[in-house]
Amino acid sequence: MGGFGRFLTALGGVLMGVGLIMVVVSLGRLRPRLPQSGMWRLGDSKAQEKGGQGVETLVFWFVVWVALFVLGLTLVVTARLVFLNALAVQQQDELAEIKRELRELRWRLEKSVPPAELAGPATPAPRGRTPMNDDELKDLLVRRYRLDRETLWQKASGLPEHLARTPQTPTGTNLLGLVKHVALVEAGYFGDCFGGPFPDPPAYYDYTNPACEPDDDLWAFPGESPADVFALARRAAAHADASIDRHALGDTARVAWWGEGGRDASLAELLVHMLDELARHLGQADIVHEQLDGSAGYRAGNSNLPEHRTAGEWEARRARLQAAADATRPRQHE
Repeated sequence: MGGFGRFLTALGGVLMGVGLIMVVVSLGRLRPRLPQSGMWRLGDSKAQEKGGQGVETLVFWFVVWVALFVLGLTLVVTARLVFLNALAVQQQDELAEIKRELRELRWRLEKSVPPAELAGPATPAPRGRTPMNDDELKDLLVRRYRLDRETLWQKASGLPEHLARTPQTPTGTNLLGLVKHVALVEAGYFGDCFGGPFPDPPAYYDYTNPACEPDDDLWAFPGESPADVFALARRAAAHADASIDRHALGDTARVAWWGEGGRDASLAELLVHMLDELARHLGQADIVHEQLDGSAGYRAGNSNLPEHRTAGEWEARRARLQAAADATRPRQHE
C-alpha cells in the first residue's frame, strides 16, 4: 500500500474511533431524556423542559457522530479497495513478465538446437571428440552453403517485382541484384576456376568486357524479369553443384583474378570463401527485405528472432535503442 493509501487508512481509523466513542457518549446522554411511553415527539416543549438540554440538539450530534463513523469506515474501505486493485495490477504485470521470460527461455532453448537441415543422420554420440574426415567436412560445408543460397533466394521471392528491384541503399543494393550477383560469382569460382566454363553466360559475366559496367551483375536490367534472374541463378547453381560434387576438398582450382597473375586455391578454401560471400549478402538481404515490407528473420520456418515479441514490444525496443544512441550524440556548443 502506498503512502496515500496508508494516510487514508489512518485518517479513516481515527474518524471511526472518534465517531464510535461519541456515538456511545451521545446515546448515554440521550437515553435518559426520552419519554418512557415512546409517544414523545421532537418539538414537544414539555419534554424538552423536563429533559433539561434540548433533545433535538442531542439527536443532531448523535447523527453527526454516526456520519463521522461512516465516513471513516468509507475511507478505510476505499483505501483497502485501492490497495487490492493496485496489488492485482502488480500481480498481472509480474505474471506477464514471467510469461515473457518463459517465452524467452523457450526461444533460447530452441535456438540452441541446430537446424534440422544441418543435423544430418542420427548417429550414436562418440565417447570422445572425433575429428571429421574430409568427406564429413565437405558434406557439412556444402549443406551449409546450399542452405544459405536457398535462403537468399527466399529473400527475393514473393515480393512485387518493383519491390524486388527497388534499391535501398545509396549504392543501389537490391534483392534481385544480390541473387544475380551470387549466381555469377559461384559459377565463376566453382566452374571456371576448375576448368568448367559456365555455359551460355550473359555478356556482363566477363568483367573485362568494355561494353559492360563492372557492377552490371548487381541489378536486374529493364529487360530482365524476376523469372529470368532466378532461371540464371538455378543454372549457375546446378553448374556449381556439379563441379563441387566432382571434386574433393583438397583439389586445386586456379583463381585468375586473385592477385597479379592469379593463384591456386583448394575447393575447401573456395567453399569457405563463398560461405563468407553468402553471409555478407544474406545480411544485406535481411536489412533490405525488412525495409521493403517490414518482414524480418533468417528464413521460412526459422526466423532466429524472439518471435514472442509483439509489434508494440519491438517498437518499444527500437525506441529504447534509439534513446541510447541519442544519448551519445555530440552536443553542439551554444
